[in-house]
Amino acid sequence: MVIYLVTVLGNLGFITLIRSDTRLHTPMYYFLSHLAFVDLCYSSTITPKMMVNFVVEHNTILFHACATQLGCFLIFMIMECFLLASMAYDRYVAICSPLRYSTWMSKRICIQLVAVPYMYSFLVALFHTYSIITFCLTYCAPMLLTISTSMTSLSWLCHAQTHT
Repeated sequence: MVIYLVTVLGNLGFITLIRSDTRLHTPMYYFLSHLAFVDLCYSSTITPKMMVNFVVEHNTILFHACATQLGCFLIFMIMECFLLASMAYDRYVAICSPLRYSTWMSKRICIQLVAVPYMYSFLVALFHTYSIITFCLTYCAPMLLTISTSMTSLSWLCHAQTHT
């Protein structure tokens, strides 16, 4: 619980600091603020349900809630990877072409380097979540999942038990 609060407060503080200080309105900090937002959302997707599972004896989740959580997890996981790639490109341009940096990394380019990964990660996550839902609804009838913490892969999606 403490680690989650530190993560949330740290990311919110970082975003607030970048937005409030005009000296930090540079491409690098623009990408860092979006990375902090994605990290905030990424940790808020999994941690609340995980904390509930630590307290409650019978760990269950509805199938559609599980699919929603999986979709959000995938969106932010993919988005984080592409944001790190955008940040690497930003640093590459800054180091290798410092005189051209301000023209190559314009505000328009920075927005594109953030907006395209947001759209792409949403579409990829939607595709994967939809394919898993379609597969599981076709081959697994129940709507309630019992999640074992020892399972390490996504194979638990189709190992459901009927709710009686």
